[in-house]
Amino acid sequence: MRILFIAPLPPPINGQSIAAQLLFDNLIKRVDVDIVNMSKTSHKDGLTSFTRVLEVFRFLMNVNKYKNTADVIYLHISESLFGNLKDLLIYFLCRNKLNKFYIHLHGGSFGNQILKKYTFLARVNAYFLKRINGVIVLGPSHRFYFDKYLHSSKIHSIPNFYLPEFLIEDEKISKKFDSLKKINFLFLSNMIPKKGYLNLLNAFILLDKNLKERIQIDFAGHFNSAIEENIFREKIKELSNVSYHGVVSGVAKIKLLANANVFVLPTSYSEGQPISILEAYASGCAVIVTMSGGIPDIFKPGINGFALANDTPNEIAKSLKYCIDKTDEVKAMALTNHSISKTFYSADLHVKMLLDLLLKKDR
Repeated sequence: MRILFIAPLPPPINGQSIAAQLLFDNLIKRVDVDIVNMSKTSHKDGLTSFTRVLEVFRFLMNVNKYKNTADVIYLHISESLFGNLKDLLIYFLCRNKLNKFYIHLHGGSFGNQILKKYTFLARVNAYFLKRINGVIVLGPSHRFYFDKYLHSSKIHSIPNFYLPEFLIEDEKISKKFDSLKKINFLFLSNMIPKKGYLNLLNAFILLDKNLKERIQIDFAGHFNSAIEENIFREKIKELSNVSYHGVVSGVAKIKLLANANVFVLPTSYSEGQPISILEAYASGCAVIVTMSGGIPDIFKPGINGFALANDTPNEIAKSLKYCIDKTDEVKAMALTNHSISKTFYSADLHVKMLLDLLLKKDR
């Protein structure tokens, strides 16, 4: 069997590229794979430079080169306008092989950003979607995007995952909650306003002095501009209990999660299933989060953590205070999250489900 694999591999490191790398590494052990690496250097969407236009052109040339020998074509679809136009060109190039085609949606905004926003694009997407072999989504929250185009048997829910290095031992969870001097909150995501990092900082500032002294807040992630990063660093300069760690990976990222008690993601994005939340589960953290996009597929309020009614600083501050006052409840949630991460969200289970689908013999 030969697979044409069209997806972004790291760098940069993000949820989508981590997922693509995991699947790619497992596919090449089993079948022949031709890869079109859709990775880009910028975190911004769209055709942001002439260089990016040339990159996309090269991607399309490679798709055209490998399509004829492919038994299966696998594509990570985009949720931006220009990304979707690129995907439509790929469908067109592979129009004679759509019955061999699987698309994989990793985010949660494809419906609102593409299908509902642009009537003409929705019609063109519909033409191709009705003819492909299958769609892979993260969970029930995203199936409805495709219900009108495909039979339910062709829409496959495969939950997201965490990498095994983030799974800590049971006893380490108890250790980090017992004899707790400060409760550690962690924000680990792209440092953009819609992810909620500024609202979390402002929530901390709203707290009484005695509450501030009982917590530590760590921020880590990528800023889109040096100006935004410098502004943030200036804001936290005098806050002894707030730290920014920059972009973290490897051991540094593992340690941050392992030392955290509560993971905070007050996002206003229509999310998929953020890998960062599942990494936090595996690392023995409770979670504070907005119920955005596909997050309700992996998060139950009061069981996995605290659901924010909105992403405002006042609302976040209430949850921070509750965690400070109710550390026993926070510990119980962290233990629950650690347990369910092993059962439902391991990388091994994720890969097995994908391989069973893509490599099935009764195609």
